[in-house]
Amino acid sequence: MTDNRTNGDTSAAVVAAIQRIAREQGVSTLSYSDYQRHRTDDDPAAVTATRLFGNWKAGLRAAGLVVDDAEVRTRSQVKRAPAGRRAADDDEAKARVIAAIQRIAAELGGVTTLSTNQYVRYVEDDEPAVITAIRRFKGWKNACAAAGLDPNPYSKAGEVHISDEEALGGVQKAGAAYAEETGKAPRRMTQDFYTSWREANDGLGLPNLAKRFGGWAQVKAKAGLE
Repeated sequence: MTDNRTNGDTSAAVVAAIQRIAREQGVSTLSYSDYQRHRTDDDPAAVTATRLFGNWKAGLRAAGLVVDDAEVRTRSQVKRAPAGRRAADDDEAKARVIAAIQRIAAELGGVTTLSTNQYVRYVEDDEPAVITAIRRFKGWKNACAAAGLDPNPYSKAGEVHISDEEALGGVQKAGAAYAEETGKAPRRMTQDFYTSWREANDGLGLPNLAKRFGGWAQVKAKAGLE
């Protein structure tokens, strides 16, 4: 399956991701490397931003962030929000995570456990990303406990898992889409293409694929891409 989103849709996704990460980090500008470090699997890759906007600075401008020659600075060199405001923002972010977890649990019939896969599947666009929940609470179990759910998402039945077979099946579908779009062999599929494909399709993120199957070349080999 190919990604049928328009450039406008993807541009909006890039802008939203840049703004969210800058807000979470309490900064007025964001470097390419910091974006890559803090983006979630569902966010467009930084290279997508440069491809759409021409360069990284243009992407920052589109997101309304400060643009100067210092965007390659480390976060410790960037002016940060006052500590009091950061604490208030953290409390607000945690409250939004808790509300999202509780809403999804209720919609799933009042379940007492919730996995990250379930959260990702049912979270709304205006709710916090799963990686935000993990960072704010220093772990998914802690986030679930704060929302009044069982802190162990694997203790009860009903957990939604992506099996190894399903995960590799997703890689195979992405490889087929890559071959269709580029005319190249599926085994030549890049990580950036897989990430972009996954934005519109179900599938395991690159970090989880690596945990299960090894490096990118091993992932493609185990998926049987030729």
